[in-house]
Amino acid sequence: MTCPVPRYDVVCFDVDGTLYPARMMRRNLLLCALAHPVLFSRYSSVRKVFRPYQEGREFSSVYDMPTREALIMAGRYGELELPEQQAAQVLADPFVIRLKDSLTEIVYPSMARMMRHIKPFRGVRQTMEKLCASGVRIGVLSDFPLGDKLRTLGVSDLVTFAADCLDCRYLKPDKRCFDYLVDCGRINRRTDRVLFVGDSWQKDVAGALQAGWDAALIGRGRPESRGCRVFEDWETFDRWLSTGLED
Repeated sequence: MTCPVPRYDVVCFDVDGTLYPARMMRRNLLLCALAHPVLFSRYSSVRKVFRPYQEGREFSSVYDMPTREALIMAGRYGELELPEQQAAQVLADPFVIRLKDSLTEIVYPSMARMMRHIKPFRGVRQTMEKLCASGVRIGVLSDFPLGDKLRTLGVSDLVTFAADCLDCRYLKPDKRCFDYLVDCGRINRRTDRVLFVGDSWQKDVAGALQAGWDAALIGRGRPESRGCRVFEDWETFDRWLSTGLED
């Protein structure tokens, strides 16, 4: 590409579909669903509902992410916005507790076990090594529990800071996810140039641009727009990014 590349101070990555092929995750989720069909069907529905529902809403701060997902599984959306005193009563509800336990004891561990066999795109570690050698800090933000994914992908030693949905309690593209990553990585909004790299226009790019960052999309997506570059694969992204590191 002939476009000038800014000299970034921080580069943050999505994980699933960005650092490794999305087909691997889809296959693993299918295997989980075959083992626990009803539970994973409900969990999949939760994800589809929660993302649009969270927009513009403030949820009770006493709820962790599994509790929020459990309430949506139960169809009790309104209780997500209860005052703190009333929310504490929800936490003691046996039905909510059972649903939450099913997430923390079955869904999340099942996904973690299946992700032990994922393999990164070729060039991922080399690109991150270049970034580190140039003094660029690397962050990670995932909509799914990270578990040991970064270690499995062979990049955990290169990542400076990381957060997932269990940490920030929201899903991308909600700006609060990116704000959480700012705090986690101690990013200076006034001086640090930040690039977010993902594979989803709706989740990764939209959220990053809303946070005031630049964005890069790896994979098929919309045409390039202000603040976002689109690359067909990791190799072309690496070539573009490397020109900025060499300046």
